Amino acid sequence: MVIETDAACLVLACDSAGGVGPSPADALRAPGRVVGLFTARVALMETVAAGATPLASSLVVAGPPSLGDEVRHGVLEEMGLVGLDEEALVMSTEKNFATSRTAVGVTVLGRGPRDGLLPGGAMPGDVLLVLGLPKVGGEVREGDPEIADLTMVMAVVKTGVVHDVLPVGSRGIRAESQDLARSAGLTVVLDGRLNPFLDLDKSAGPATAVLVAAPEAALAEVWRASMGRPCHRLGILRLPGP
Repeated sequence: MVIETDAACLVLACDSAGGVGPSPADALRAPGRVVGLFTARVALMETVAAGATPLASSLVVAGPPSLGDEVRHGVLEEMGLVGLDEEALVMSTEKNFATSRTAVGVTVLGRGPRDGLLPGGAMPGDVLLVLGLPKVGGEVREGDPEIADLTMVMAVVKTGVVHDVLPVGSRGIRAESQDLARSAGLTVVLDGRLNPFLDLDKSAGPATAVLVAAPEAALAEVWRASMGRPCHRLGILRLPGP
C-alpha cells in the first residue's frame, strides 16, 4: 500500500504466518525465531522492493509472551539488516487465553520519494527475471543459497538500473508477473526457452523468489547483485495489442 503525502510517500507492507512454529498443534514445526525471521523478511523485502526505506515495524503474536520473545528475536535480526533496532518495533502477544497454534503478523512502515517508487515503473521491452526458486513449507531453510532474501533485494534495488521489483508470494510467479505487468499497462510474453522445471504456479512461501524488470543492457549488473541465486529469464514486457 502506498499513501501519498505532501513531502513523500508512505509504504505499508505486511505478512503473516499461521500453523508454523513450536506450538503443539502447528502443522509444521519450526523454532519461533525462524518464524519471526521469515515473516519479517517478507514485509521488509516488499518495502525495500518498492523503493522505500523501512522506518518501523509492528509484531503481533497470537501466543504467550514466551513465544513472542522467540519470534521477536528473528524479527529483530531482519530489521537489523536495514539499520533498525528494537526501538523501531512495537509488539503485542496473547495474554488472556491459551493457544495451541502459532500465529504471527508483521507490518512494516516505510517512506520513499514521491517520484522515486518502483511499483508500476516497468517499461516496454524490459526483460522480466526471476531471482531465486519458489519454495514453501518444509522446503524453506534459513541460509539456502537458492532462495531470495532481504540482502539480495537491497543489492538489486541499489543498482539503480531496475524498473520494478516484486517479491513472489503464495500466488506464484505467473500471477505475480501478470500483476507487475498490469501495474505498468503492459503484458508478459513468456520466453519460449524457459526452464520447464521452473514451476510458475507454485507458492513461493516467504518470498523465496523475486521478479525483476530491467532493460536488456542492465541484466549483467542485476545478475551480479543477485549474489549467485538461480536466475531465470521469464520473458519480455510488451504493450498490449495484437
